[in-house]
Amino acid sequence: MCTNFQYLGIYEDAINDAIDTCEAALKQVGGEDDIDDMNEDALYHLKECGDFEDITNSIISAYFSTVGYFINKYKPDADVDYYVNGDDSHLYIDREEVYA
Repeated sequence: MCTNFQYLGIYEDAINDAIDTCEAALKQVGGEDDIDDMNEDALYHLKECGDFEDITNSIISAYFSTVGYFINKYKPDADVDYYVNGDDSHLYIDREEVYA
């Protein structure tokens, strides 16, 4: 059965997993103090650039692109990359996948 969120194209578990991954990435580089700022910046990015035809991937993209800035704040030479596709989304630091 489809939940109301899923009917709207919002897959809450995929979004929560992506946010948990971003928080784990910040902790990995010593940036746990920036988690609140990352959340605020991701919301701003979503409002400015969100594709509301695919809200789940838009939210995940907002977080993954925002966390890259914060990771580079602590590890300037880090190569931050990501792939967004709902539950199959991945975040990489220096080609190593980050897990929540």
